[in-house]
Amino acid sequence: MPRYNSKLLLFGEYLIIRSGRALAVPYENYGGQWEFTSDDLSSQQDLKGWADYLVDLMKKGQLLCSLNLSKFCRDLEEGMFFDADIPVGYGLGSSGALCAALYEVYGRNKIGKNEIDRFSELRKVLAQLENFFHGSSSGIDPLISYTGNAVKIREDGSMEICNLPSLLEGASFFLIDTQKPRQTGPLVQYFLEQCKDEAYAKQIDGPLTEASGNAIQHYLQNNLYGLNESMKQISRFQFELFPKMIPENFRPLWQKGLESGAFSLKLCGAGGGGFILGFTHDKKLLGQELGEVDWKLLKL
Repeated sequence: MPRYNSKLLLFGEYLIIRSGRALAVPYENYGGQWEFTSDDLSSQQDLKGWADYLVDLMKKGQLLCSLNLSKFCRDLEEGMFFDADIPVGYGLGSSGALCAALYEVYGRNKIGKNEIDRFSELRKVLAQLENFFHGSSSGIDPLISYTGNAVKIREDGSMEICNLPSLLEGASFFLIDTQKPRQTGPLVQYFLEQCKDEAYAKQIDGPLTEASGNAIQHYLQNNLYGLNESMKQISRFQFELFPKMIPENFRPLWQKGLESGAFSLKLCGAGGGGFILGFTHDKKLLGQELGEVDWKLLKL
């Protein structure tokens, strides 16, 4: 069975809700695939509940794609489960990888992984599959897991496949593990409530959106100076605008990066826990600067 990778939303967290640009990339360190076992692991993952949900949509004529659900249900009865090492609650797309696996193995007349002109349609299809787990899915996570491509999302919702550059020597993204899973839903709801304040929304839609869009452009062009400056701006804006999304015990480290300029931190997904994404222009500095936190260089 093929393996489906996790994903990282490198840039655009929360902004994508307000039609901002975003960049999502596959993250091969984690993934999952269908396996069979004599133990009843499918019930632990609520795969049977998911199957019932999809069958109900199909019977109502509301399912956006054709799936061989009878075979899926039979395989579940025979002990199939999704064997994944993707941490749940870390913003890595654990349910997205599962939806990608379902669509590829059990889908009929599937949209191809490189049919970029149909990615908006594919995103809606995969979002519906993932709604069972999140209530309302953007479809981005399963899209990245299914296609295996880095994808840039434009302001109008259209998408394009991107080739990721190799950063110049010394520069690197890195991940900090907060050791704290989180739930996306309440944080997104909090953000939407905050955006009802006109002054707050103006900061989000103006300078933060501009800095994030610039970071995407600079990264894809391998403009190290521009990327470093944009990351500093994003880090400062998020420190001021998203206090609830930054775990309290990591705020001093976040501020240390702002003051020293040796590294910049930003949210990785919804925040509140999971991973924090960092960038440095000189990775030799990280060991001393980050101290005892659990971190690792990010290879994309």
